Amino acid sequence: MPRAFQAGAAKQHPQARLAFDPFHVVALASRALDQVRRAEVKLAPELKGSRWALLKRAAHWYRKQIDSMHWLQRSGLKTARALRLKEALRQRYQARPAPDDAASLLDRWIS
Repeated sequence: MPRAFQAGAAKQHPQARLAFDPFHVVALASRALDQVRRAEVKLAPELKGSRWALLKRAAHWYRKQIDSMHWLQRSGLKTARALRLKEALRQRYQARPAPDDAASLLDRWIS
């Protein structure tokens, strides 16, 4: 959620609580993953061309993308860890936790 929107909402409705929907939270994780990939592509040119596969769910990968992602997982690169974190976050939301359990699930994801 854009910071300007958050600031405006807080100003107009100071008692309101902001809620972030799963789509936008995972989108933020995807953006962070892409930043890691961009930084590492200089060290590992094999990452070039992997952006779209990294943004998609594994179920939607083509055969070539599957092979690339298997290579990535074995590479030990930071991009591989960032991908695992993003997918773990997505799985947390797919589990559709009860509101009382959501915070603890996210705390476990972060730690």
